[in-house]
Amino acid sequence: MDPALRVRLDLIIGLLACIAVGVVSLLLLVGGFDVLLYLVTVGLLVGLLVQALGVGPFGTQTSR
Repeated sequence: MDPALRVRLDLIIGLLACIAVGVVSLLLLVGGFDVLLYLVTVGLLVGLLVQALGVGPFGTQTSR
């Protein structure tokens, strides 16, 4: 992989991680633990559904 592309990807992933931490802390501040627990549960269910359909990173590529 090109080093410049790798640095760019690392910066994008770091920025997304900072945004995610900010959103989680804002949800805890505004809605409390119940809202965060609900969103985590829905996110896990959607992730499992996407992987079961073979779209995710552990989909059809690993079943060969």
